Amino acid sequence: TMVQQCSINDPGGLRTEQRDSVVRGFVKKGLSKQCAEQLELGMFRKTWLHEEPLDSAACQKAYRAEYRRLSTHLRVNNSLVSRISSGSLAAVEMACMRDDELM
Repeated sequence: TMVQQCSINDPGGLRTEQRDSVVRGFVKKGLSKQCAEQLELGMFRKTWLHEEPLDSAACQKAYRAEYRRLSTHLRVNNSLVSRISSGSLAAVEMACMRDDELM
């Protein structure tokens, strides 16, 4: 099952090219690098399946699906970038929000 909480720490600071690429993608959508890193961290925390290796197919599939979901919300709802940038929405928590909360 997917981890639905956003309270675990970034395990060992595991930065990969894929994770860095996701951060760059969020920056292209208008977020600062710091906000993009926090959003990616929340996404990583939500999708990391603790019983699976980080590079397992299940983890990769969940991670990619979450990136598509969040990217769509950032593209469709322009106020999300403003809310994250102003601090009224914590970027790290956005991944834990339901779709209806992001609309």
